[in-house]
Amino acid sequence: MEEHAKANVTIVLAEGTYLTWGADGEESPLAGGDVLPNKRRGFMLPAGVTLRGAGMGRTIIRLTDVDVTGGRITGMKQHRVLCSGINGRPWWKADQDNITIEDLTVDANGGAIIRAHRSLPKGNPQHIDPWDVAIDGVTLGGSNCRVRNVEVKGVYGYAAPNDGPRREAWVIALGAIYYGNCDGNLIQGCVARQFEGNYVSGIGIGGAGSGNLGSGQVRDCMVIGNTNYCAYTGGNTDRVIFRNNIAVDCGAGFRVDTGTLTNIDFLGNVFICTGWPLEIRLQSQYNGDPAHAPKYGPFVVVGNLFFGGDQMIYVGPGIGPAKGVPQGFSGMDIFNNSMFSISPQAYFLTVDNAGSSGLLSANCRDFRARDNVVLSKGNFDSTAAGFYRIWNGRKSAVAPVTELHSNGLAPLVSPEGGSSVASREIAHDTPFTLTFSTSSLKPLKTYILEGVDLPENAHVSPPLPRTFAGGSAPTVQVSWTPTAAQTGDHVIVLRIRQDDRSGLMSYGFKRISVR
Repeated sequence: MEEHAKANVTIVLAEGTYLTWGADGEESPLAGGDVLPNKRRGFMLPAGVTLRGAGMGRTIIRLTDVDVTGGRITGMKQHRVLCSGINGRPWWKADQDNITIEDLTVDANGGAIIRAHRSLPKGNPQHIDPWDVAIDGVTLGGSNCRVRNVEVKGVYGYAAPNDGPRREAWVIALGAIYYGNCDGNLIQGCVARQFEGNYVSGIGIGGAGSGNLGSGQVRDCMVIGNTNYCAYTGGNTDRVIFRNNIAVDCGAGFRVDTGTLTNIDFLGNVFICTGWPLEIRLQSQYNGDPAHAPKYGPFVVVGNLFFGGDQMIYVGPGIGPAKGVPQGFSGMDIFNNSMFSISPQAYFLTVDNAGSSGLLSANCRDFRARDNVVLSKGNFDSTAAGFYRIWNGRKSAVAPVTELHSNGLAPLVSPEGGSSVASREIAHDTPFTLTFSTSSLKPLKTYILEGVDLPENAHVSPPLPRTFAGGSAPTVQVSWTPTAAQTGDHVIVLRIRQDDRSGLMSYGFKRISVR
């Protein structure tokens, strides 16, 4: 697969593996550079193109290699398996609208490629250090672009220890580049796994460049095993909805540290993290430009399951040297979520109004939280101050949290640790059963127990959804015999919700590793 497709056509790829050079960016978009004429331009998608496969794992587009010659001169070695562009002008030079990629696997092949180049002698121009190259999965710049039912694996990015050289990679990135806002983008039903290196951002919609914002939806996706970084991301993002997504074994569920973030909704997501499920880092400038101060808020965080470390939601200044005072974060509604921590001392919400980077005030305000289930290994402090904290004694500068209390819906728990970060390992073709139960339900109310994420061939007894009266202690059994085709990591998620317009809900889950 070389050069670019013709605009406004549909390309249908049958089952099989297709090799591509991808598209390499030799110069930084901030420097205004095109791909150099002596470089491979790879396969670029112009406006209106649909690229359709025969399904995940059946149609595979695999990166074969990267050309790294001269990387230490230009300082830009960002390679992409699939990206938008036309006539050799890549995604940052010309927005391309109405592109669709669906029903296929994108294999960035990063581990094998990087190991091959690192094995070459130091004097060889194709030899690299780990931080010389990053390999993205899918990058599209434009409006009304859609990536649906696409698996992405093997994406590579690397950050050296102690703030050394680094190059970030992205799994799927849609949005605005340098030519105005981009609207109506959609990432749906996608899966990301097998991350390479330690500096890979997951799936997101956003923009690059001051004042260029991306909007759209990320829904029904799953990111597995990005332990060093985040499952979902953004940056220069406005009006984006993250709905019914799953993150398993990721450093953060959603993390961002670049640019404006306004009107962001998190609805019904399941983030099972080794770190913090939501991590929002505020900037005072975008890429050092004092004329463009990013704006933050409002956020809506409703009906999610968060499992993580000592903080569920963190809002504070970015990491690194201070560059003035951020405009702050204004407005976050945190309702009807279930939050579990593996830490003996945990915080439902941390508002860092000072921070380790030396910023004097992040000016964070108007946080509203109610009807959340919050549990930790040792239990959250029962006082309001235990649910949130304001660092460095700047509590008087904010009105942090109001109406914070439990919703009375206890989590669904399995006797083997239904809310445990530990994964249960199962050999394929081996049957097993999990039992979930709950208690402490309000009397005189009606509840619905339902499955949120269950394997296709799992059997649930009694069948779900199931309606029952308050005051009872419902129990449900999930039986499953995973097949060889289901080898990998899974999460079984159940939800109980109050059958009225209140929206009150709670979750239970168990991680399963099929070998």
